[in-house]
Amino acid sequence: MTIMKYAKLIDGAIQFAPKQIKQGDSITYNPTGEMLIPLGYLPVRFTDAPKTDEQHYAVCIWAEIDGEIVQQWHIEEAEPTTEEILNILLGGDTE
Repeated sequence: MTIMKYAKLIDGAIQFAPKQIKQGDSITYNPTGEMLIPLGYLPVRFTDAPKTDEQHYAVCIWAEIDGEIVQQWHIEEAEPTTEEILNILLGGDTE
């Protein structure tokens, strides 16, 4: 059984719903989606990161799409390692 998570996007950063909410004089622990949606929280849909090679890596970004917050991925080029930089500068194998 998967538990649905709820969150808000604030300046592109995800803020997950609190474990408790105060309504009037009462505190509700583990609020339901029906309680969180009127407070501006949306369901979160997680996705698997794409496979990448050694020269790239996946960066998680969040977007609001059709009433949900959806995890998306952007592929970035990896920075060269110290060994790779030395190989370039020294013109050969550093081992």
